[in-house]
Amino acid sequence: MASLGRLEELEFGGAKMTGRALPLLRLLPALKNLGLTGSQRTDSGRWGVMLTDVNVESLSALTQL
Repeated sequence: MASLGRLEELEFGGAKMTGRALPLLRLLPALKNLGLTGSQRTDSGRWGVMLTDVNVESLSALTQL
């Protein structure tokens, strides 16, 4: 993650990311735009991301967004 120190935008489209990975986003000091589009259920055409209260708390700690 240290090599991504200047990364300003990050998009998760169709990638699965667990809540345990969210605190790692704090290692990206230049991050200003985060898109969480989640993962698609098979043939449903819908996209979603699993957010729990703990995950939302982790995201709220990203004050640079």
